[in-house]
Amino acid sequence: MNGTNRKLLSLLLLLALAAATAACKDNREEGKEPVGQATPSTSSTTALAESPSPLAASPVKEESASATVVPPTVSPTDKQAAKGSNRKTELDEYLEQGYQVEAKHVFIHDFEGIGKLTITPVTINSVGEGLPPFYLIASMNGVEYQIMKPEGEDSYPMLSSFEAIAFADIDPHSLKSGYTDIIVIADFITGAGREGTVPFSKAFIFKNDSWGNFLEDKELEHRIAHSATTRTLTVKQVLKLAEPVDINRFRGTYTREGSSEYQAGTITIKRITDSQVSFSFDGHHVNGGEEGLKLGNVNLGNLENAEASITESGQSAIYRDEEYGYEMIFYFYSDGTFEIVEDGGPVYGHNVTAEGIYKKDR
Repeated sequence: MNGTNRKLLSLLLLLALAAATAACKDNREEGKEPVGQATPSTSSTTALAESPSPLAASPVKEESASATVVPPTVSPTDKQAAKGSNRKTELDEYLEQGYQVEAKHVFIHDFEGIGKLTITPVTINSVGEGLPPFYLIASMNGVEYQIMKPEGEDSYPMLSSFEAIAFADIDPHSLKSGYTDIIVIADFITGAGREGTVPFSKAFIFKNDSWGNFLEDKELEHRIAHSATTRTLTVKQVLKLAEPVDINRFRGTYTREGSSEYQAGTITIKRITDSQVSFSFDGHHVNGGEEGLKLGNVNLGNLENAEASITESGQSAIYRDEEYGYEMIFYFYSDGTFEIVEDGGPVYGHNVTAEGIYKKDR
């Protein structure tokens, strides 16, 4: 075979080898997806659907305080974490005790210095000792922020209805004006007597302390309860009753309601400054009724030139006797009367007390 034939044969062999290689490559790539298209992955994780809220059936409303009724929600991650750690929320515990969520009174409100909080009231009708009629659960982004409840009473009458919750600056004239407070109106029944089933209202005030907390204002609640002239209350009435009283007009001699020759109390307010109320108190109590009066069996009590310190609210004053651990609290009311509440003691003769409502002598 000459050189020319050998070259031709080599060329033919190279062409045949290239054709075979191309055919193998086509067979290997048959069925492969085109470049640029992603195939679904069986291992990919789909987004978890958010679990429906227990309050999802509650109506969605908007009110003048720019609050919207919405169900409080917890993220799936939080729910999984809680499930994994068997952690119960406060709401879970209250529901187990028999409390029920007041779905139509669940609101979101943007509080100054705090942010948006979901306020969820839970209520119970029983009158068990030490069991408050309601809790307010404040939460932010599904996390409990603060729990509020009425304080200071061992027991309450039976709750008839949770009437209203509102958000307003209830004391715009105070040093802490400009911060939104929480107002609750609940109706109760005693279940006894002729009017045992007739509801009566109690107002509960949780003040924004401007430091990110809500504190119950028992003094203001006391003043509202005394000044109310109707059995039930509205939010508008509560705001009116909460208006400040000018205590500078409380000068002169006042006698306790129900005073008689057998027991009496008299308070003379001599001077009022920005920080002090100067007063005197005279009281007596007869032991043994008419016979005791004849025998002169009379116990006395008095304070002379006493000074009571005006509280931060400007609506009350407190006299303290540190030696006896005694306090006399003045509550001033818009109708021109004031009330004395005592704590500690005794500092007077047997059965002598200063407690009661005082009206100015004519």
